[in-house]
Amino acid sequence: EAALRQLFFDLLWPLETEWSKSGLIEQSCDTVAEAGTLTTLFPEARFIHVVRDGRDVAASRVGQASWLSYPRTMDQGLDWWEARIRRIDEGVRAAGAERVFAVSLDDLVTDDGRRRSFSQLRRFAGLPAERDMLDYFQGRVKVRNAHTERWRDAVPARRQAEIDTRYESILDGLEADGVHCAGIL
Repeated sequence: EAALRQLFFDLLWPLETEWSKSGLIEQSCDTVAEAGTLTTLFPEARFIHVVRDGRDVAASRVGQASWLSYPRTMDQGLDWWEARIRRIDEGVRAAGAERVFAVSLDDLVTDDGRRRSFSQLRRFAGLPAERDMLDYFQGRVKVRNAHTERWRDAVPARRQAEIDTRYESILDGLEADGVHCAGIL
């Protein structure tokens, strides 16, 4: 574990120094799911889970798969998304909820609470208020880039009520199981 930690820092810390940043951020989708392992290697690590409507996630994933791989349908996409959320929740439990900040993508992109959510996220991560970070947030983290309600374009109108019902059922199950982000969803 110590050698792996050192290898990570040997490879990536020069970038942090070169760019005069206050730390390193990794943003792949599976980071929070692996939070238990990562906290063993990096006890100082904190994790941010940006939570997005599962119907939008499912529609996006199905669109990426282009019918060539799982999930191929919206129903499969919802199953895939639920399994992913449950894996992420296992990571949160393994790391400890105090190391994870869950925030709704909607809260980051809509006017109601946008700046407050960004401020809370930044403070949780222990990051200073850097101009580049604020410029990126203001310029790129917007409703038009979030693809909210994308799923409605991917699902025929005649099936949307059925998808809503199925999604609500999944959310009820997540809430009943105490999944960390169920309230946000």
